Amino acid sequence: MRLAIAIFLVASILLWGFQSAFAVTRAKSTGPTAKAQFTRGQRYFAQKDYEKAVKQFKSAIGKDKKNGKYYFFLGEAYYKDSYYTEAEDAYKKAEEYSAEYRDQAGYARGLIYYERGSFSAARELFVEIKSKTKNKNLEEKTTRMLKRLDDAAYQEKDWGVYLSYGSENDNNLTTQFVTDFSA
Repeated sequence: MRLAIAIFLVASILLWGFQSAFAVTRAKSTGPTAKAQFTRGQRYFAQKDYEKAVKQFKSAIGKDKKNGKYYFFLGEAYYKDSYYTEAEDAYKKAEEYSAEYRDQAGYARGLIYYERGSFSAARELFVEIKSKTKNKNLEEKTTRMLKRLDDAAYQEKDWGVYLSYGSENDNNLTTQFVTDFSA
């Protein structure tokens, strides 16, 4: 009788241990869902804790690799932290995987090019987005950026004309200008 009770207790303990170990393994393998991690990332983003937001968005992407929305918000978090190269890569993935976020991600890439001083690349993207977007707000923002680029180009042209005028027609002016800076 004692032997039967001992065998029963040992078997129960082993069975309970196996079930517990299996439950822990299963819980570790599933963890939070991609959507839960994305939502957590949005919370961090709203709190302006972009580093934690990036971690959550990347975790969500790890579980749902073709979700353009996740890539878009990853790009936004990188952009806010001035990691432009990483933001650009995330925006490209968003454009690839999501028709819904394609134009917004393209606009965001245009902003990155603008920030970097790559005005012709920015202009190309803004013109393309303006011509195809159905989002009126995005169209207006794109129009404002194109105007800003036009204004910058006009100012650059005026300055270039001034310098070439001084160098071609009035060498004394240019020499005096340079001399003033070298003194």
